[in-house]
Amino acid sequence: MQNGTAIIGDSSKTVSTSSPTITSIQGQSNYWGLVNYGTTYFYNGSISGNLAAIWSSGTLTPRSGYSILRNNSGGVEKATLVESVAKIGSTYYATLQEAFNESSQSSGTRTEIILLKNITESPTLASDHYANLRLNSYTVSNTTSTATITNNGNLTITGSGTVSSSGGYAINNIGTLTLSSNPTIKTSASSKAAIYNTKEVTAGSGTISSTHTSTSGNAIENASTSATLTISGATLLSTSGDVVSNLGNITMSSGKIETKAQKDGISIKSGNLTITDGTIETVGWGINTNGSKNACKITIGANDSTVSKTSPVICGDTFAITTYNSTQANVYFYDGILRSNYENASFNSNSTVYPLLSNNTQFHVLNNYKVVFSKNGEYMDGTLQK
Repeated sequence: MQNGTAIIGDSSKTVSTSSPTITSIQGQSNYWGLVNYGTTYFYNGSISGNLAAIWSSGTLTPRSGYSILRNNSGGVEKATLVESVAKIGSTYYATLQEAFNESSQSSGTRTEIILLKNITESPTLASDHYANLRLNSYTVSNTTSTATITNNGNLTITGSGTVSSSGGYAINNIGTLTLSSNPTIKTSASSKAAIYNTKEVTAGSGTISSTHTSTSGNAIENASTSATLTISGATLLSTSGDVVSNLGNITMSSGKIETKAQKDGISIKSGNLTITDGTIETVGWGINTNGSKNACKITIGANDSTVSKTSPVICGDTFAITTYNSTQANVYFYDGILRSNYENASFNSNSTVYPLLSNNTQFHVLNNYKVVFSKNGEYMDGTLQK
């Protein structure tokens, strides 16, 4: 069509992918199903072409709330209408991947992508893209071993809604990832983390969980020595594994880490851990260096003139912190409570840190302070006092 307006289908009728049907010349190559220089409204049916379904330099408008999906089979591309899964402004997309592809490539501009329905997909955000994904109370899910979302760029996931996987990571983060306004990120896959991080994650709010009941899985696996994790309000849970596994650096300023399994709140194999506020609550060990011979620095509280006896709280039914056989581990205790189950811990009256901290470590407190124990129901609390 050189000029003018073409209307394909009837917008007042139910969406059909079978009628009307437009095809290029059968048996001929290098033909389009539709060539549009003017204005085309696509309301129903299908368009097929050997070269491509549609070539357009004019205006091509699908039915409201729908997108044009193109599939190639046997050298023929077929275009049909599908209900849109996401939108950017007033532009609708058939897949979340298409929306990711159209996101900003400028660090000064972020594209807001709004999810419009529950989808099963595994999109990837490219390394030079900047996007905010508003879940809008919907779910992005995946059942294969491929991560539900792979982030190579700069991605913020915001709002109520869920990113989930039953076969792999919910998110594989190789870029910069931020969680805000209470999203849910979860996996039920065996021995997989909800978030596998090798670069930078900020968990500002929401719930991140591994829910497999028989094998270990982490809420977050900080899987590289250069990986950084900031916990500033989120709740991290694991049903059967260590909640956080760390090789890099972690900062926690608020939020909660919890497991009902005999596992670690944070398993730190190398790097630095700084907790200024928040709660770790486990049946096993609050923080555990697992005998690592790598340098580990654990800082609880802030090294300033004010000592808090209420936060942060590091609670482990076995030990609040264990650094057994970790000869390069150093613990700096400046604020808060180290809490352990009094009945389970082996008390040693000659130690200034048992039963809250196991041995073989360098333990540091503020000048002129010491750890004083007090009974708190079934627990023993250790706080700093002069």
